[in-house]
Amino acid sequence: MIVFGTNSGSPLPITMSSVRAFEKNSGIQVEWILNSEQDMDRYEVERSGDGLNFEKAGTILSKGNNNLAVNYGWLDTYPLKTVNFYRIKSIEKSGSFKYSNIIRVNTGKISNADISIYPNPFEGNGFNLQMNKFVAGKYTIIIYNKLGHIIYSNSLVHAGGAETQYIDIGKILVSGSYIVKITGNETEISRTIIKK
Repeated sequence: MIVFGTNSGSPLPITMSSVRAFEKNSGIQVEWILNSEQDMDRYEVERSGDGLNFEKAGTILSKGNNNLAVNYGWLDTYPLKTVNFYRIKSIEKSGSFKYSNIIRVNTGKISNADISIYPNPFEGNGFNLQMNKFVAGKYTIIIYNKLGHIIYSNSLVHAGGAETQYIDIGKILVSGSYIVKITGNETEISRTIIKK
């Protein structure tokens, strides 16, 4: 589940299950999935080069009220040359809005497959996982605690190149360090993350 920031105390009638961004041809494809949506007007894709100062880069109109999963996508045909940060601004017909988590795509050349995790340290029950220069395919992500016990395991499909996905652990972890391990397609990478 994507955690939203909001400008008001009342929740918007949408449930966003995922936001991701990945290189596609010479651009960057931004996609998001809603479990449901009610009384939404539009979605604005905002872009930043530093992750702090965002500007509107595109607008997608709502497909209307729906209790089923709804997929949206927008292609950034002229991304920034090095790092691109994106977030989705979900705007209700009343004018209320919320932001998705920020996702990041590096477009600079990276020689070998690598992962980045942010924020690190993280709070709550999830973090952003960026996969850089991985070949397209299915991968397994496993999170271990310091005793070596598996506390999270899931698979994901990577579109190839650079892609960022939000990893929802599904529970609040105790403070401390954990190991994130990615395996698949003859690749195995581990990183340490810290839960505040």
